Amino acid sequence: MYFYVSAGPTKGSTLAWATSCTELTDGRPVVGVMNYGPKFITDSVYSVRVSAHEIVHSLGFSVELMKERNMLREVKGVRGKEKVLQVSSPKTVEKTREHFNCRSATGMELEDEGGSEGKGSSHWKRRNAKDELMAAKEGIGYYTALTMAALEDTGFYRAIWGTEEPMSWGNNSGCALLTEKCVINGVTKYPEMFCTAKRSLRSCTSDRLGLGYCTLKLYDAPLPPQYQYFSDPEIGGEADLLMDFCPYIELYDNTKCSNGNATVIRGSRVGPRSKCLKGDGLADSMGLTGDVCAEVSCEKGEVSVRYLGDDNWHKCPEGSSITPTGHFTEGRILCPKYDDVCTVIDACRGGGGVSSLLSAFPSIPLILLVLISI
Repeated sequence: MYFYVSAGPTKGSTLAWATSCTELTDGRPVVGVMNYGPKFITDSVYSVRVSAHEIVHSLGFSVELMKERNMLREVKGVRGKEKVLQVSSPKTVEKTREHFNCRSATGMELEDEGGSEGKGSSHWKRRNAKDELMAAKEGIGYYTALTMAALEDTGFYRAIWGTEEPMSWGNNSGCALLTEKCVINGVTKYPEMFCTAKRSLRSCTSDRLGLGYCTLKLYDAPLPPQYQYFSDPEIGGEADLLMDFCPYIELYDNTKCSNGNATVIRGSRVGPRSKCLKGDGLADSMGLTGDVCAEVSCEKGEVSVRYLGDDNWHKCPEGSSITPTGHFTEGRILCPKYDDVCTVIDACRGGGGVSSLLSAFPSIPLILLVLISI
């Protein structure tokens, strides 16, 4: 496939866009184009993921091509909606059932919000797959079996299974996540994904990239019935985050573990290898800190951390905890799952730059798309 890349102004908050512009007679894309907004380009693995997202669009992840390949179906009445669009092709159904642990799933839902900015149905439903590469809002962008399956189902590619990345969001959630409201009468079955109250202290985001606050807010009118999650129908999550008004912990520019403001995210060790770790009663001389960022090492399949005030590495196996000293006066750091903080984008150890990532792995299309043309 030939791919043309440019850097020119983009509209509004659009980071980049891409499309296929020439197809063979069977519909397979053979020429693609991508434009990246110059003001958004950074020397970071984040930009690599944005680029990979756009490349996948050019390869055929579009609702138009999926429709042509008979991969789609409309399903009525899901979570009180009139209808939703699903990718219901065989491999996608298989991987959807595996990821969510839902044997009755009929397909992977596509986005039904944000169409005016191009964030519509050529993406996975963000509520169900917030941290996936093909969600419509930028984030950590895990390249999971869901996207690999959809591309394989086009008939133009064959996925190299075993190279997909795990994603905690929705994993083993069961069918209820897909069919029921995210919050029912103010209670959620998925506290690692959704929040139901504002906290004075910041919490880790689901992708562990930083800290944030619950997006819960009070509106001046009742939300549509399908988005009413609390006894007060005027309470819900932010409207423009492609989450069906589901409240969750949102990341801010100055609260990222990689380059955030250390005075804002108090108690955090900020740097290119830092991830957010949950705290249990963590406090310093100024009081409780909440969750914190700490430097993470993933050597030999083990998680080790360095927290603020201590330059030593401390092994941190899942299910255990660390009692920090020095800067902290009390509390514990809870050790995360390996897959939550250790992914392919952490493999470069030269400070997290794009050049380091590219020298450590094959070219971007091979490492992030892991597909073979048929």
